[in-house]
Amino acid sequence: MHPFVVLLLPLLSAGKVLDTSMCLVRPSYIGRISSRAPGKIFHPRPDDIGTFVQRSAQYQVDTMMEFDAIPPSSVNCTLSLVLPQHYQVEGIGEGMGLNVWNVNEHLPRGQDGVYGLVWERAPEATTLFGETGDLQIEEGAANRTLTSNGTSPFKIIGTSKCSKLMTFRVAIPAEQKTGVVSFEQTLSPLAGWILSFDCESL
Repeated sequence: MHPFVVLLLPLLSAGKVLDTSMCLVRPSYIGRISSRAPGKIFHPRPDDIGTFVQRSAQYQVDTMMEFDAIPPSSVNCTLSLVLPQHYQVEGIGEGMGLNVWNVNEHLPRGQDGVYGLVWERAPEATTLFGETGDLQIEEGAANRTLTSNGTSPFKIIGTSKCSKLMTFRVAIPAEQKTGVVSFEQTLSPLAGWILSFDCESL
């Protein structure tokens, strides 16, 4: 993966320029945990780097992600979900959206530095960092995809003080009794979860 990217073009939110130069960090780790297999370690494959969340009456699947390429002098870290036009977001459920939670600790790693993440030992959600709102997934399509209005690919989730490691837990809201959402992290086009901060602070 390429965790650090500098974007020199203006970033847009609701059609407005955020800045002419922002530093962007992609997740250093992103993987799923499932209450259906609480002791199973999920090892992401190179072709399976993305978000998968599910909620049903029987079990729940969340996605954990961590950003560890954040320079120590960074300020005003903003988490966004980048959804370019025609980018595929698969899902089942009406009015589907995602909650992004702060967690009580960073993701556990073994002595070899490899993540050993399972449901029963995953960091617990604490406070709500932000939410995506309705992802507007077309239920009728053969491959259910995001309906983009073309105004901006950036959905800002929230902003907070930067730290060396920033960890989040992504889940379907509890009030949404059932549903599934999945999408991939890609570089071309730039899509998925992105953490941005002001390059001028470096």
